[in-house]
Amino acid sequence: MDNDSLKTKTPRQITKNELIVQVYLPLFITIIVFIVIAVFIALDSSPASVNVHHWANISVVFLSVPMIISTFITIAISVALVFGLSKAIQWLPVPLKKVHLILLKIQLWLWDMSERIASPVIKMRSKVYSLRKVRISRNNNHIK
Repeated sequence: MDNDSLKTKTPRQITKNELIVQVYLPLFITIIVFIVIAVFIALDSSPASVNVHHWANISVVFLSVPMIISTFITIAISVALVFGLSKAIQWLPVPLKKVHLILLKIQLWLWDMSERIASPVIKMRSKVYSLRKVRISRNNNHIK
């Protein structure tokens, strides 16, 4: 755009033209490209073709991988922002304190359950070891 055309247009017209060029045109081109790809895939794969499953798998990957990555990035950024701000202002929101308390209770419960499960095994192994030691010492005494 040259200076003469900018002077004759109102700011609203300039904004409208920029919106068309910067938003709607790339969006329209992208939609057209995806439609063309979909048509070519539909023409290439007939119902009896093996390519149907191949292209279905590819499309699932193209749809799910970016979604999963963007979801994890969004969650990581959100958590980092919440905890970073809480450190900056020395305050943690009440719902997050409740979540933290719940996680601590779960950790305590898991610790207790693992102790309950491991305790009989440890006691049994110590008794078996003690009995072996006694038996070995008796055998050693009989040999002498």
